[in-house]
Amino acid sequence: MKKINSAFQFSVIIILIGLIACSTNNSGKINYTTLNAEISSTKISVDHSKAYIDTLKMYYDTVKVRKGNVYCLKYDKLYHQSDSLFMHNYNMFGDTMYGYGFIMSNYTPAIMMVDMRNGGMMNTELRGDTTMMNGYYSTMHQLRINHISYHNAIYN
Repeated sequence: MKKINSAFQFSVIIILIGLIACSTNNSGKINYTTLNAEISSTKISVDHSKAYIDTLKMYYDTVKVRKGNVYCLKYDKLYHQSDSLFMHNYNMFGDTMYGYGFIMSNYTPAIMMVDMRNGGMMNTELRGDTTMMNGYYSTMHQLRINHISYHNAIYN
């Protein structure tokens, strides 16, 4: 009987903790500092990726031995590192927005974020932020497409 009482008390405490955690509300306040940090980190990743691609193209176009060239390999790896950081920061932005009640459908550049709380309407500042992030995504998409031929020529 004592074990049943302690199990019952434990389950009641867990339920109360869950209810308290679910009832805490941000009251619609958005932490723009976090969003701005993600936007800034994403922009830095895009800028680094552009610089590494440009440097890779410069080395690729000036050297005669392209396959396995040390500098081409170096800037290719740096590009991929920046590309990975971009995807991390872009996804963190989407996760942060989701935490505030906004959904970015499949993280695609063609679809804006939707505010699930106000029937799909989003405030202007957040719309501008998502448009900027989608622009970064489009830029990175173009860089990836342009990078394929250089990548294949270096390693194959």
